[in-house]
Parts: sequence; structure tokens; C-alpha cells
Amino acid sequence: MQFKHSLLFLSAITGIYAAVSVPKGTDLAIVDVPKWGELRVYHQDSSSTGIKEITTKLPTTGVLNDGFIFAGPTRANTPLGAISWDSGKADPEIRVYFITPSNTLGEVAYIAGTGWNGGGNIGFPVQAGSAALYAKKVDSFLLVGYVNDAGNFAEAYYDLNNPGWKTYNL
Repeated sequence: MQFKHSLLFLSAITGIYAAVSVPKGTDLAIVDVPKWGELRVYHQDSSSTGIKEITTKLPTTGVLNDGFIFAGPTRANTPLGAISWDSGKADPEIRVYFITPSNTLGEVAYIAGTGWNGGGNIGFPVQAGSAALYAKKVDSFLLVGYVNDAGNFAEAYYDLNNPGWKTYNL
């Protein structure tokens, strides 16, 4: 889903709308963090040099956070995918997936008790210009769907019980 206009969030204090600017053509990904009652929205910054996180609760709460989680390069107008799950600790686990400037799959991870890592290149080649990307957690598997460089629909997966990324065509 792509939004071409600014996101609007209701400000509890002023009773008016405060706009969070999102560049035209930018994709968004969201995760729900039920334990904290938060919605987190991820988007690319205007210069393709990072990914930002907007944190909000109820519409009347307003924006609680609007900052970078990754300051490295991303492909212009990269699609995004995000997942979160309860880690059993105070913090959730969160992963945000994107396409690198060299058209490979990238990941930024929030590790419970540690915080955001510096971001990484998973390395699987993605078709240039592809806008397809999704992320989902099933049992102990992190799944990331994308279009590979051969033009095939593929999934990369990571088994939390047996670490290491693998991919296959669907």
C-alpha cells in the first residue's frame, strides 16, 4: 500500500491535526505492539538514506516518536515489510525489510533488551524496480516474500531455532 500524502495524527493537547511528512511515492509498513498498545509505522526518509519509525497509540495520543531506526542507504521508493512478536521480555522483537540500492534484500532488527541493530544486507538478489515485498512470522520462521532477479516470486526464510537465511521460489 502506498500513500502519496502526509500521514495525519490527532494531537491530544491541541485538539488539531499534526502532520508527519512522508515523501511522495514512499511505501509504508506497520506493526502492532499489543503489549504496549502501540502502532509503529515505518517509512523511507526523503533522501533514501534510511528508514524512520513513527510510534503512536490512540488517535488522541498523537505521535510519540518520529525518528530513524536505520541510517544506511535504501533503494529509492523501496517497498517495506515489517513484523513483530512478543519476545517474552519487556520489549518486542521487530524486523523491518527493505531493498538495498544494489537490489538485494535488507533487514533492520530490533532485538529485545538490546535495541535496533545497524541494519544488514541479507543478500538475496531482487528484481530491479520490483515493488513486491511482504513479511510474516509463522511459528519459528520469519518469511519475506519478494520478486527475485530472475522475475520469480520467492520467499526468504529464517528459522529462529536454526539461524541462517535461505530462499526458495514459490
